[in-house]
Amino acid sequence: MVHFSRLMLSPMSYTLSWVLLLVAFSICLATYEDSVSLQEVDENPIASNSKESLDTCCCGKGGVDGGAAEVVRRFSEAVVTLLASSSLPDKGVACPYPYTQVVNECFYAHQKKLTWAQARRVCQGMGGHLTEPHHSYALQAYLSETYGPGYFWVGGTDEGTEGSWRWVESGRPVDPTDWLFLRPDNRAGDEHCLEVVMSDYPGLYNDETCTVAQRFICQYKNYE
Repeated sequence: MVHFSRLMLSPMSYTLSWVLLLVAFSICLATYEDSVSLQEVDENPIASNSKESLDTCCCGKGGVDGGAAEVVRRFSEAVVTLLASSSLPDKGVACPYPYTQVVNECFYAHQKKLTWAQARRVCQGMGGHLTEPHHSYALQAYLSETYGPGYFWVGGTDEGTEGSWRWVESGRPVDPTDWLFLRPDNRAGDEHCLEVVMSDYPGLYNDETCTVAQRFICQYKNYE
């Protein structure tokens, strides 16, 4: 069976990376202070200019000795801000409930059977959209492992232009290599919506009549 793990840093690793960066910055600053002694400043105009530049640029008018703590404080605030932003799924943190992370995208396989248009509205109400996966085969494998054979609506359509299949949210084209064999075929004459198929046959997608009621996949809005 296929099992997926995150391909990005875990929250703990991500936090530790920034803490180490903060420590390294503090050491760097302390090393710079020690390297420019008061004697060098008095005797070497270049060293004096270097110290003045650091004072003005990084530490304010109080000088390096008086401003080092302020530099570290400001850098710490920046780290906290970046760590706060890491709550988004694309930073490798767990997807919001009830979404599940597959590779670096967040999906929810809704078991209620709805038409394509109804499914799209439900996904929008959940803060997402009908899925437009970048890792299509990973999603298919996850669905097959979890739910077995079946069909789910996804976010592709050719309703605007017959035969021009695009993801409705982003507008990017559906990869033509991802279709099931001899699909799309518009067999019923009105098959304008995209479904992902879990089966033993190669390929992912089939065109289907949009008014068919079936399960669907929502995706949280965490674009790559």
